[in-house]
Formats: sequence, structure tokens, C-alpha cells
Amino acid sequence: MAIKLDLEKAYDKISWELISASLSAVEIPLFLWRVIMSTISMSTMQILWNGVPTQKFKPVRGIRQGCSFSPYLFVLCMDWLSHLIHTEMEVGNWDPIRLSRAGPEISHLFFADDLVIFCKAQKEIAKLDARRLSFAGRVTLAQSVLLSIPNYFMQSLMIPKGVCANIERLVRQFIWGCTKGQSKMALVGWDSICQPRARGGLGFRHLNDKNWSFLMKIGFSLVSKCEVFWVRVLRSKYGWKDQLSDSIKVISRITSIPPPHPDSGPDRVVWAWSVSGAFSVRSTYWALKEDTWNTQEEHWKIS
Repeated sequence: MAIKLDLEKAYDKISWELISASLSAVEIPLFLWRVIMSTISMSTMQILWNGVPTQKFKPVRGIRQGCSFSPYLFVLCMDWLSHLIHTEMEVGNWDPIRLSRAGPEISHLFFADDLVIFCKAQKEIAKLDARRLSFAGRVTLAQSVLLSIPNYFMQSLMIPKGVCANIERLVRQFIWGCTKGQSKMALVGWDSICQPRARGGLGFRHLNDKNWSFLMKIGFSLVSKCEVFWVRVLRSKYGWKDQLSDSIKVISRITSIPPPHPDSGPDRVVWAWSVSGAFSVRSTYWALKEDTWNTQEEHWKIS
């Protein structure tokens, strides 16, 4: 599990006690410690109320933005946070991840004012208190939250089929519930649930096919948006003509044929499954799965 934390506003909320403890921990000389703390604590603020400044008041936490010394204090406090994470790892309260079996442990990464933390997720979705939710509530939560979490990674990475199957299994357990740790029998098959609502389903999507739809968006952009900066970078770096399939090479040759009349404009690649010709993940998913869906006459409903 990876969680990204934005620390952009942390400047305004850093405790002065933490700054003082951090300076003492790195053994800053006493006279320098007094100068730093007095510089921080002597700052005053004013608020404009209807264009009129109020009386000055002294803050009790935070460091000033724009001060050349503030980034150093901020990094010092983040280093304290890093030590706390390592302490939790040593006592077994934090289980970091490894990118390979023999690779180093990764618990967190700092990027300027961003923090990314990594840990192994052991909590099962089925253990959520689903008894307080109706069936419609569990379906809504599963579709809007649980099945949407992998979307960010699916836009640029090929997720293993086993991972997609495990996520879908946990979602099924959450929807149908469990009793004393045992999953209840699913009343409707997962393939039926993943049918569109117009075909009698609940509008869920198979994660593996949705992953392919996201990646096809990248492939379509590589062919049709040759002037975009990131497309030019990938083409020049990886030699896209040698890596793409023969069908895409044929498309490139067709679009390179000059039009019969110059006023008609150059040919361009369009997406045939949308009315406007623009690519969309939704239309791609429909193109991949439409042949496996029920007909318009076949419906199932939950009473």
C-alpha cells in the first residue's frame, strides 16, 4: 500500500516544541539554539478585516514562508519523522515493502513538500462493518471507492491478473457480506454484476479489462498526438516504429497518404467507437466487452 501526503501547508502547523527538540537532538550550540528560537517566536501577524488590518498577534506554531532559514528547519523536523518511522519498523509496528525479494526495505520517500509512505496492507475489506449499510449502500461504496482505488496505477502500469482477481474477490466479499469470518454465497455471478445497467447488471467493470482500456489510451496518443511533448520523448527514446504492431504501422502509412484536395485538410486518426472521434476509456471498455454482455431483453433485477 502506498499513500501520498502533501506537506505544502505543514509550514504553518509545525510545533515550536518539535523544532526545539529537533535542534537539541542534533546538538546545536546553546547560543545558536536561542537565536533560532527567538527568531521564530518573535514573529507577529495581522489579518485584513474588510480591508482594515487588525491588531497584531503572535502565533504559537509554524514557520514563515519565504524565509531562507525555514526550509532547513522543515527538513530537520522531517528527519525526526523519518526516525520515528524507523523506530516503528524496529518494534514491528510498521511492515515496509520490497520491490524484489532481495531488495532493500522501502518505508517512505521524501520529495520536497511531499511524503510517500509504503507498507503492507493486511486489513481485509470484508471486515468493514457492512452490516450498517444496505445492499445498495455496499454496492455504491464498492463501485465509487473500492474499485476506483487502482485507477491511478492502471493509467500507466499493467496490473497483474492475480492482483486484479484478489481485489475483485475482496469486493465480492464486501458486497455479499460474511458471517463469523465465512463469506456468504454470492447470489449473482460476478460476470452478471459487471454487465451494464442497461443489460441488467450493476455497472461494475472487470479490473483487468479496465486496465487494458487505460493503456490503450496511451497507445492511441502515441499514434495520433505526434506533436505532444511526452509523445515525442517516448518516440525518440524507445523507437516507436520498431516496437509497435504491424496494424499501427499500417495506420501510419494510410495517414501519410496526401488527401485528394489540399482544401480538405490532412488526414487524422480518429476513434471509431465514439461519435466525436475522440478516444475515451469508457468507449474502449465497451468495445472490449460488448460481445460478452447480455442482449437488451435479458435483465435481472433485485427485489
